[in-house]
Amino acid sequence: MFDGNLPPIPGRDGPLLCIGIEGSANKVGVGILRYTPGIAGAPGTYTILSNPRKTYIAEAGQGFMPKETALHHRAHIVPLIRTALLDAGVEASEVGLVCYTKGPGMGAPLQSCAVAARAVAQLWGVPLVGVNHCVGHIEMGRVATGAKDPVVLYVSGGNTQVGRGDGGDPAGRCWLSRQSLLSSQLSGRLVGAD
Repeated sequence: MFDGNLPPIPGRDGPLLCIGIEGSANKVGVGILRYTPGIAGAPGTYTILSNPRKTYIAEAGQGFMPKETALHHRAHIVPLIRTALLDAGVEASEVGLVCYTKGPGMGAPLQSCAVAARAVAQLWGVPLVGVNHCVGHIEMGRVATGAKDPVVLYVSGGNTQVGRGDGGDPAGRCWLSRQSLLSSQLSGRLVGAD
């Protein structure tokens, strides 16, 4: 059963430094964490080493548009990566994994961050892992609280996620996603569906 430990990465033993890039809306952030595997079946531990971020703020009454938000993220992602490494006191060569928000979120900002994450993973020669934004929030809460197989109601923006841990699943999860009624109705109107 999945107990919060990361699956093994071939050729790696001991602690793992991971850099994560999140930019699904108007905030872009880069976090670095250390994952230390548990010993003798004990759960591993996570330590956040740095988490710098920048927020795109549109003019009053304008809201944030995808194109402008993506341009903001592109302008800040490299300095944020440098700041994250500096704040964490680590070198790029020590990082063993790059993660990024794969979705859901705003398309253009997500794409900007995905491109940056792919470039970093290739430059540093480390694996790249796309993370579901909603599940990332749920897992963060689960790890922070130490909950085992929690039943979770996650409500954020235009979607609702209901999830529970499932020991029978090789990944240890059975996430049941439901699009909220409001989001479904709005999506139908936006794309011209009946």
